[in-house]
Amino acid sequence: MFVTLRGIGAALQRINDHWHVRGYMHIFRVVLVLATAGLLTADSAAASLPVDPPNPDTPPMHAESAKAAQAFSVIADLGMYSAYVSRGQVNSDRPVIEPALTVKKHGVRLNVWGNLDLSDQVTGRRQFSEVDLTAAYDFPVPVIEASAGIIEYLYPNTPRPSTREVFLSVAWPNPIAEPELNAYYDFGDVQGAYFNMSLEHDFTFLKDRLHLTPGANSGWGSRSYNTYNFAWNVDNETTSDDFITSQDAGLVNGEAYVIAEYALTPSLILGGRALYAWLWNSDIEAGARQIYFDVKQWVFGGSLSYKF
Repeated sequence: MFVTLRGIGAALQRINDHWHVRGYMHIFRVVLVLATAGLLTADSAAASLPVDPPNPDTPPMHAESAKAAQAFSVIADLGMYSAYVSRGQVNSDRPVIEPALTVKKHGVRLNVWGNLDLSDQVTGRRQFSEVDLTAAYDFPVPVIEASAGIIEYLYPNTPRPSTREVFLSVAWPNPIAEPELNAYYDFGDVQGAYFNMSLEHDFTFLKDRLHLTPGANSGWGSRSYNTYNFAWNVDNETTSDDFITSQDAGLVNGEAYVIAEYALTPSLILGGRALYAWLWNSDIEAGARQIYFDVKQWVFGGSLSYKF
């Protein structure tokens, strides 16, 4: 499986080379995002019933019903966003394109996702700065949605080494609010764990063709995970490891978001997203200011998905 996944990554890299393409204020912003969702849904809420919502910050595609999981499907997705933020890391504060391709059959899911920077601030020119390869299995269990798998992270056109994680995702669909827990362990370059807990609710309109999903999530990282991603130089003029400040285990990041999805046809979905991301810890913020482009970020954008 790894040979196949790495082969897909190498193919994307060749395409990339050819195309030349890479507190209180926090609480206030959370309230602002969720209040916006409430205003948008107020007029139509009486005519809608909650359904199982999507989650924007988990491995692509939740577990589905046993019947749907057995069917063969191919989903192509193309998103364009104002920035790229992952687990509180502002990897780019300028526009990006994020294509993805997912193949599913008998509960097995293979996904390829990439981040293409539309500026030269990350890699020096417009090209891919990250490609993720996911192999997962969606368990056919009642009541909850559960999946597990492995993700290979490739960082072409950057000095960052590749690494890999195993993950487990568990969600409880219900008509009030859906909680979800995602656990990741990086057994490659990081050797650390990251956990993310989310809560969201889905509103539907126009005979289920329009979905509006407000939600929020928060992440916790182990000491090794936080040190790897957020350790910073005490003295900016030295590269000695003796001057690196390690990070303790603890809360890392939070997000508040609103997702909209409209079914143009049964197979073609138009999506939109507004998200605010921040870091909880002041020590992690100190590292992020040196390593990334900011410690908080608004993200806006849209996507187009087609299911074959």
